[in-house]
Amino acid sequence: MTFRVAARHATGAPATLRADTQREIPVELVDVGLHGARIVVDDPPVEGAVVRLTVHPEVRWAPIVLDAVVRWHRGDLGPRPEVGLEFGPLTPETALAMARWLVGLPLVTPSPRPSPG
Repeated sequence: MTFRVAARHATGAPATLRADTQREIPVELVDVGLHGARIVVDDPPVEGAVVRLTVHPEVRWAPIVLDAVVRWHRGDLGPRPEVGLEFGPLTPETALAMARWLVGLPLVTPSPRPSPG
């Protein structure tokens, strides 16, 4: 069994994803925590890709911008694959903004992670 370092919270906050120099594309933010997120996106980046997730929480004026690495994706779950993101190190300001936002969101039960390989 795999345990998370930080809890994940359910959210429907608007978000966009930018991979490499591509334009920002809208994504569905399924759940998020201090160390990562699960998103649904039409055209998922490859595993290992460095991406930027921009989240627009309803309770903040400014978006939260998070650099991340794609750790996994599941393309067999229908027309819109799920993607697992691991955030890079957070600045103190970003960590505080995330903590203040996440405290008001409901917790989610972790879903099984796909097996490597």
